[in-house]
Amino acid sequence: MTEVTHDVAIIGAGAAGATAATCLARRERRVLLLDRATFPRPAGDLGWLNALALPIVKQLRLANGALLAQPVNEVSFHAADFSKTSTPHFASPPAYLINRGTLNNEMVQAAVRAGTTLLEAALVRQIRLLEHSVKLQLADGRSYLARLLLLASGNDAELPQAAGFLRTAGAGLVTGQVEAAAPAGSGGSGPRLLLILGLDREGSFGLCLLQPERTAVVINWAGEPERARPEFIALCRRLYQRRLVPVDVATGAAQVPLTASPAGLALDLDSHVGKHTLLVGQAGGFVAAGSNEGIYPAMWSAQLAAEVIHRALDSEQSQDTLMTFEQRWRTTMADYLRPPNTDIQFLLPLIFSNQAMADRMGAAFFAGENI
Repeated sequence: MTEVTHDVAIIGAGAAGATAATCLARRERRVLLLDRATFPRPAGDLGWLNALALPIVKQLRLANGALLAQPVNEVSFHAADFSKTSTPHFASPPAYLINRGTLNNEMVQAAVRAGTTLLEAALVRQIRLLEHSVKLQLADGRSYLARLLLLASGNDAELPQAAGFLRTAGAGLVTGQVEAAAPAGSGGSGPRLLLILGLDREGSFGLCLLQPERTAVVINWAGEPERARPEFIALCRRLYQRRLVPVDVATGAAQVPLTASPAGLALDLDSHVGKHTLLVGQAGGFVAAGSNEGIYPAMWSAQLAAEVIHRALDSEQSQDTLMTFEQRWRTTMADYLRPPNTDIQFLLPLIFSNQAMADRMGAAFFAGENI
């Protein structure tokens, strides 16, 4: 019989997997972190990190100076036809613009520094849930055993299904991102975030991330999926025509992949607990439905899961302890993950005419508060 050599195996070294690995390794657990990629990853997409994630960033001892060098001090809301605009007020920057690849690389390095064993270019072909452990079979023939398993494998449903989880459709958002370097001499200002509301009556919205040197446009489309591409292209054209972005990215919007977001899925899943297994991050649908933001809830869900796994490893009834994860995340995260509690389309006139309502919309988007 093969000896169990790891306390926990974590599939996926993204924000969720790396967070959990660091938390567990710091508690002297034997952690195996597997990912199909190799590290360091190349520079990734421009993204934003919710300021609510700062306590977790501090706990992970990440290189805060580099990661948090671009606070978003300016947020503006725009009507879909750009005829109206408003600016919510925040006591402090609600977000930071980040490079997703840089953030991921730093998080993986933190996990390794904490004592995690990182296995790169590891494609998991089979998950076997044994009586007292989990066996992972890789595509190259290697196999590994661990007492417990954490699935942080992103938006791919294959591995969760192999571990016995049934995924539903989530909120039905189709999302895509296009970005380009800002032209030399365009004179862009500091990090800014533009939110374009009311793209349709289903709650679709656009997002524009602006750096002096780079621009990204994101669509989060809740309507008929076949309309996502033309609406994305049209949004990019309108932004450029209105001179809200320094570069026309409409051609790129016609080519970049559009994917189904797992936003809202966490609230629809029957359970994130399987035999010897927990489901976190995008794999478990931990994406805020109101903003389609996934980095912070991925880290948050992983932090909670690591605490539960740490206790389960010391418990004679580890499965019973794993079951407490469901209650823990629902009592702490559910409100943040839920979609807005009202029809945004109905509130648009107030958001663009009333400062208090604009501020409430800002709190709803970034903090998941009720409008």
